[in-house]
Amino acid sequence: PERQVPAPAPAPAEAPRAATRATPRPPAGTVAAEAVEGAPAAGARAAAEEAAAVPEPPLEEVVVGEVDEAAVAGLIRILQQKAVIHKDADPRASASFHCARAPGMSISDYIVRIQKYMACSIECFVVAMVYIDRAIEKQPGIIGPLSVHRLVMTCMTLAAKFQDDVFYTNAFYGKIGGLRLDEVNSLEKKMLLLLDWKLKVSPEQFEEYRNMLCRASSDAEICK
Repeated sequence: PERQVPAPAPAPAEAPRAATRATPRPPAGTVAAEAVEGAPAAGARAAAEEAAAVPEPPLEEVVVGEVDEAAVAGLIRILQQKAVIHKDADPRASASFHCARAPGMSISDYIVRIQKYMACSIECFVVAMVYIDRAIEKQPGIIGPLSVHRLVMTCMTLAAKFQDDVFYTNAFYGKIGGLRLDEVNSLEKKMLLLLDWKLKVSPEQFEEYRNMLCRASSDAEICK
């Protein structure tokens, strides 16, 4: 008798594709919108993939107060105070962040500009202050009138990438801070090395710094 050839098994159904979340875009007409429009698509995809790859921190039962605009005002006051205290710091201690001459924009206006165009969460300002203090602890002479602008811009860039679900390219952040792309990349790398790549901020430390910034926004004496 003729041998029966079994019929081929049906092909497995194609697995449904995971839904992708659209990346929010900054409002039209802003510096953020212009920077995002000019960013290459591949770079935007890479940034989204990198953000998605960041593991979530473990849940901890810590009551965290609501972060408000006072944190930004407190950051401004504390950095103004620190820049004055360290005005005679040795430039060699902050060579990477040191400007040849004083920037044409005050640190207050500079941070207001960051808040206006960076499209990041308010929490990033608290996290950035933690990074700044960690950097000062490792290298006390890193902050001064000629380095505070680059220092805060670099720490805000790291904070946005670590804290927020959505962040943008270094070219975009360079536009906001008045820095070339190669400068942003270099400063980011140097700061990561200075911090030993330790960017995590515990809920307890976040709440401590949030309270410190809120107090500094209204108190006459700045917490050092």
